[in-house]
Amino acid sequence: MKTLVLDAELLAKLGGGPAKVTLTDGDGKVIGHYVPDDLYCSIRDAIIPPYEEDPRAAAIEEMRRGDVVTTAELIAGIKESLRRWTGEE
Repeated sequence: MKTLVLDAELLAKLGGGPAKVTLTDGDGKVIGHYVPDDLYCSIRDAIIPPYEEDPRAAAIEEMRRGDVVTTAELIAGIKESLRRWTGEE
């Protein structure tokens, strides 16, 4: 992945806010999207989970400890990510 160093003006335009920003050219044509790093990381981790030697063993241990996520918590997390993605307050 390429790295782009932002000048102060562009950084201010992005606003450092919690939601994505749509990037367009002068004609309004969408050329891409900016998402804050924590949102990008959560999307990336959901799509490509970190490698584990034996993911079943880790899952069994989590269940034994009571480290579980309820369906309601999972749905709430997805809704929060969607809210941030759409820029809703």
